[in-house]
Amino acid sequence: MKRGTPVFPLAAALIIVLFASSALAHGGGLDAKGCHTEKRTGEYHCHRAQDTQKRENPQAVSVYDRKEWHPRWRDSDGDCQKTRDEVLAEESRVPVTLSPDRCRVIAGKWLDPYSGKIFTDPQSLDIDHLVPLKEAHISGGSAWSPEKKLRYANDLSSPATLIAVSRRENRSKGARDPAMWLPSNRAYHCEYVRSWKEVKARWGLEATQLRTKALKISREDAGKQHCGNRDDKKKHLFTRFQTLFALASISAHRPMIFSNGSGSLKSMSALSMAS
Repeated sequence: MKRGTPVFPLAAALIIVLFASSALAHGGGLDAKGCHTEKRTGEYHCHRAQDTQKRENPQAVSVYDRKEWHPRWRDSDGDCQKTRDEVLAEESRVPVTLSPDRCRVIAGKWLDPYSGKIFTDPQSLDIDHLVPLKEAHISGGSAWSPEKKLRYANDLSSPATLIAVSRRENRSKGARDPAMWLPSNRAYHCEYVRSWKEVKARWGLEATQLRTKALKISREDAGKQHCGNRDDKKKHLFTRFQTLFALASISAHRPMIFSNGSGSLKSMSALSMAS
């Protein structure tokens, strides 16, 4: 080291960097959303979940502590199968295969409503709280007793509260509400929003002005999916496709050609006149 180089400032900076690194470190390795998979339980959860609601509505809610709600899955009926395995057994499309001690589900067949995909390995699935624990906390659950929080986290009384979904979809969702996140399986949007409302109503959770706006946006989005038959969905998506490209064509001042779905072609002007 050259004479005159300040030692103490460099040492102080090094200590600050090391301290910050240790403070932010997490045994499970947090991802960009502040979430991780608990190595002991295999459960995915968030410490720094997306929480736009709390920032916009900071009134009188206590600090969220996940351990108060969900330290681990419970065995509510004493049959050695915890809540996770109870949900897996209930939602499997075929009889499940249990571990030798009959406590854990090790195989089955599940349709993930979030992605629309089939899974046979339960390790590929998370059990999602459809209305996330943090969302429940900031919409009225913060005032619940510790026992009620645990009951909510392990609620088997309704199939809407806990559902088996792909780990990838669950990580994508984090703790966001329907205004911020909807499943990649668009055909499930309607049911997702209905279930969200059902869970909130059944547990007496608040629908603040922001939540009401979120559900309105989600209902409108879900409504666009034409929750009826598949032909309706196709017709609606085709119509939207034509409309978007027609608008683009108008802005660019050039004609565009579309199929009308029956094999014939129409120009933008013909489509405009037909509409």
